[in-house]
Amino acid sequence: LTRSLTVINLATNNLTEFPEWVVHCSLLRELTLSENKFQTIPDAIDGLAELRVLHVQDCQLSSVPNTFDALKKLEILNLNSNGFSSIPAEVLSLPELRSLDMRGNLLSMLPFELLKMPNLEDIKATHNPISTVPPKEVLKAGSDHILAWLRDNNSSLGKDIRKRAGRKR
Repeated sequence: LTRSLTVINLATNNLTEFPEWVVHCSLLRELTLSENKFQTIPDAIDGLAELRVLHVQDCQLSSVPNTFDALKKLEILNLNSNGFSSIPAEVLSLPELRSLDMRGNLLSMLPFELLKMPNLEDIKATHNPISTVPPKEVLKAGSDHILAWLRDNNSSLGKDIRKRAGRKR
């Protein structure tokens, strides 16, 4: 029975671990696990090849597994109110992602790699300690302004930031 499920909502259940049985639901298209207490997503998440929507807001996450980029059909990802200090590379490589919610994390900047995401049209990143890239007024103005600012500043500012980051290593 569980293998044929296409939508699962286990939000607000005080789960302390990601429910392992979920990764065996190969037809799953939408998964909501928001407002739980688990801190990791299992590597086996890559078995959810049909997943289009994932809500894991307010779950005490600070990373995603290396296998996360196997979610090639993922279109909507909500990582709101977790402990991410940066947007994981595995998220930045999701080809179909249209909407990314990173509000209320620990982001200090938004990466220019967001511009390489061909379908990204909605990015939310307010309530993060972002001070410069992009400026707060751009963040508050919404997705169109964020993506436009990143495009406009990608060549000059992006190279300068990457150069300075390389010197710190």
